[in-house]
Amino acid sequence: MEQDVRNLVQELEVRWKSLTIANDFVFGKVMLDEDLCKEVLEAILSTDIEKIEYVGRQDAIDATEDGHGVRLDVYVRDARGTVCSVEMQATDTHELPWP
Repeated sequence: MEQDVRNLVQELEVRWKSLTIANDFVFGKVMLDEDLCKEVLEAILSTDIEKIEYVGRQDAIDATEDGHGVRLDVYVRDARGTVCSVEMQATDTHELPWP
């Protein structure tokens, strides 16, 4: 029994360490923290973000590492007045143009 618990803990640690921003749970948690969201988006977009506005956020957020309950649209405006809608797309569904 004790070995089973150790194995489970080890498996959970491996799964936890493998999570990235592309995971719905992690993405939702990052996007809900305005300071962290701003820092991440400024790094990705290579611009200073003037304002972050949350719209259309789904109220229920799954608390599992593989949950799909977080659906969060984030609108940002940079220092030049450019407005962007930020959404996570972890798989290529060929709907977006790629340079």
